[in-house]
Amino acid sequence: MARNRLKEISMKWISGIVLFLMMGSSSLPGQEAPQLWHGKERSLRYRPEGKGFVIENGTLRYNKALYGINSSFRVETSDQPVLGLYMPYMGGNLQWGVRSGTESKWLVEADYVRSVYEPGIRRYEIKDALLGKGQLVIEVLAMGDANGVVVRLSGKDLPPDLRLMTMYGGADSKRFFRNADLGVDVANAFDLNPESCLNNDYELDGSSFTMAYGQDSRNPTSVRGRFSPGTRLRLGSPYSVESPAAVWDSEVTASKPVLLAEFPAGSDEVHYLALKNAADDSGIPGAQLEALFERADERRKEVASAVVMDTPDPYMNPIGGVLSTAADGIWDDVWLHGAIGWRMPLNGWRAGYTGDFIGLSERNRRHFNRYAASQVTEVPPVLSHPAPDSALHLARPLKEWGTPMYSDGYICRNPENNNQMHHYNMNLVFIDALLWHLNWTGDLAYAREIWPVITRHLEWEKRNYDPDNDGLYDACASIWASDALYYNSGAVTYTSAYNYRANRMAALIAEKLGVDGIAYQKEAENILKALNERLWLEEEGHWAEFQDFMGQGLLHTRPGIWTIYHAIDSEVHDPFQATRPPATLIRKSRISRFWLKA
Repeated sequence: MARNRLKEISMKWISGIVLFLMMGSSSLPGQEAPQLWHGKERSLRYRPEGKGFVIENGTLRYNKALYGINSSFRVETSDQPVLGLYMPYMGGNLQWGVRSGTESKWLVEADYVRSVYEPGIRRYEIKDALLGKGQLVIEVLAMGDANGVVVRLSGKDLPPDLRLMTMYGGADSKRFFRNADLGVDVANAFDLNPESCLNNDYELDGSSFTMAYGQDSRNPTSVRGRFSPGTRLRLGSPYSVESPAAVWDSEVTASKPVLLAEFPAGSDEVHYLALKNAADDSGIPGAQLEALFERADERRKEVASAVVMDTPDPYMNPIGGVLSTAADGIWDDVWLHGAIGWRMPLNGWRAGYTGDFIGLSERNRRHFNRYAASQVTEVPPVLSHPAPDSALHLARPLKEWGTPMYSDGYICRNPENNNQMHHYNMNLVFIDALLWHLNWTGDLAYAREIWPVITRHLEWEKRNYDPDNDGLYDACASIWASDALYYNSGAVTYTSAYNYRANRMAALIAEKLGVDGIAYQKEAENILKALNERLWLEEEGHWAEFQDFMGQGLLHTRPGIWTIYHAIDSEVHDPFQATRPPATLIRKSRISRFWLKA
């Protein structure tokens, strides 16, 4: 039965993706697809190929991150062969150039660069007049067992005198505005900056090196690196990077070095390089470079294989591996809010569902257990409802223990810490994810263990968001779309739907555990009745967003898209209701503009 339920949920999830993509990529009769995004004309930049996607002669940098061992480390790859390393903070810039005879060129300026992203790997296929009829291939992976990057460089039919040069440098310990998040920090955040080379302290030893930086900061860091045997290393100046030849012939100035590593590429031999945070272990043996690359490649394939999609539509087929890889990027002993920006633990939002979908239910269990230890259990609510903070113009709850919010049942924002207040209601989605996990696994032993967390939450939710017992719940900062969503004690569809499902599931679990669940069943019935009587708009064919608590109790009849999908996901609909909101809203052109063209 559990296996059948797994298939049912998997098909529901994948069908939802397919439906959403179809809605976003096909024009309706008599309707033209919008061609502008924030006033700029859009164009299709990437095209699918197998399980990945490709761009030729792209121009954007640091836009496809590679994640390794579930830490904040990442390799920022680009459309061009130039990388940024987050160690954390700026761990340096890595790029390549070639020399042949008296000519030289950076590969970011090559005549032709075909950049391929497959889940967890970036590959560059490079052609240029300096390469003659040959081709260079650069393959980039985050290490599978350390905070580092490993690169394989190979070629075919290259000129015999060709030399390939790697340039690395520009590491410092200054923090980015938001972890160099794309669209928030400056687009060139990982570019080589001569000022960031100051006091990069290198020690060269044959084809290996160590480099220390940030010595006078709170984040002193050391990097170890190794190149294939036969690679020549030296230091140059970041002020002489107009060409590979110029920087190779330069000398360090003003205590601002860059590392240069050059080897003959004309023999069509395969070369490797690896750089890692030195805190991981003592070094990188030269004989293990190939094995290091292969281990990293095996790990990324294993991660990407969690969800596989094979369809007649080439645009669909990369989705499974890409989603699986992204999901792995937000795990760090709990599910995080984001992999780059907002890389922090938060018990709610949507990440808590992730593990079951990618076959790692044990991660979900770890996440739920660590946050179960963050639930408040010995602070009774002694202050009356409501308890807003007058110093914040009544826009946030008063942060005082014993208020209806900050009391028994509240789950704090960080794992294994039940003494920390936060202005969000992270309980709602956390418990929903937990209930889906129980539904997925059918683990009654764990359901019994976690049952007190569920019951305390349901009492807390009722106390804070339906104190008048009308069956409809208020919402404030409780879902993914919610930073600016609050309703002044109004009756809200999506939170009522969440609470309907939570109470219905609690009644079912109670029955299986042999405890009294009648109160939860009655609450679910009360919520469903109120939703249908007050918030379902029969003529319009969808739910209202909410109904005002104050004034004339007006209905707000234009729902956010989150209201539609949360209501359906929580199963407050009958089969007829489920089909009407998408069709109605598309007809009214309210969600038909969620185009997904890249």
